[in-house]
Amino acid sequence: MRFIKGIIQFGLVALVFLPLTAQAGVPDNSECDKIQDPDRRNICMAKMNDRGEGDPLKKNRYQNKDHSSYYCSLVRNRDLKNLCHAVIEQNKSKCDLIGNKEIEDECLASIK
Repeated sequence: MRFIKGIIQFGLVALVFLPLTAQAGVPDNSECDKIQDPDRRNICMAKMNDRGEGDPLKKNRYQNKDHSSYYCSLVRNRDLKNLCHAVIEQNKSKCDLIGNKEIEDECLASIK
């Protein structure tokens, strides 16, 4: 009986706090939603989520964190993963790790 009562109480608490955690402030990704390829979409999210040094602080701590490396970790294609890490780190030497010549050229072009 105690077990069932505990499950019911846990469910009620979850119903109260679940909507609060859903409003954590995920970045607006309307331009990335248009991309069909999941790897390219995650690269778009990584670029968009990159918070520069001079950016003002956001309203909650979730938005202040840089989640770009998380989105790069979701990319499955090895060459695109290397592209993603090279772009968010602005490191041209990581473009040498890419085997596909077209993706390597894209990498070199996207880094300043």
